[in-house]
Amino acid sequence: MKKDFLFPYKWRMPGWILTVLFGAAGLAWSIDFRVYVQPDGIERYFSELLGGWIDEVIVVGLMAGLLLVAFSRERDEDEYTTRIRASSLVWAVLADSVFVVLATLFLYEFAYLYALFLQLFLLLVFYIVRFRTVLWRVRREAKGREA
Repeated sequence: MKKDFLFPYKWRMPGWILTVLFGAAGLAWSIDFRVYVQPDGIERYFSELLGGWIDEVIVVGLMAGLLLVAFSRERDEDEYTTRIRASSLVWAVLADSVFVVLATLFLYEFAYLYALFLQLFLLLVFYIVRFRTVLWRVRREAKGREA
């Protein structure tokens, strides 16, 4: 019995859209842009204007987008693509573990907390970058052999 836990291919593009939108929103939220309210001259922060729920929405949206991008089926999904997925996942876990160890050794206080928050998404980002890079190389080599 073969189990396949991949999303359909057509879900990758909505995943990229969610990743870009919520990634930009997360970046803007983390910078905490200052917004000046002109009529009464009160200075307010971006996060205060949106309320305390915006960070949860950004995390859920970014995680959903990254998961859709990372685990959407390829058009030509085969055993070799599955092998590339597995090796990319192992590589991403190792790279993410190295990041956590280095952050633990060299970062303190809030910088360490920010690094661990970043680590939530870094595993999927490492996986996506590694998988796409290896898949691109394999397809380029196959195209070169056909010519």
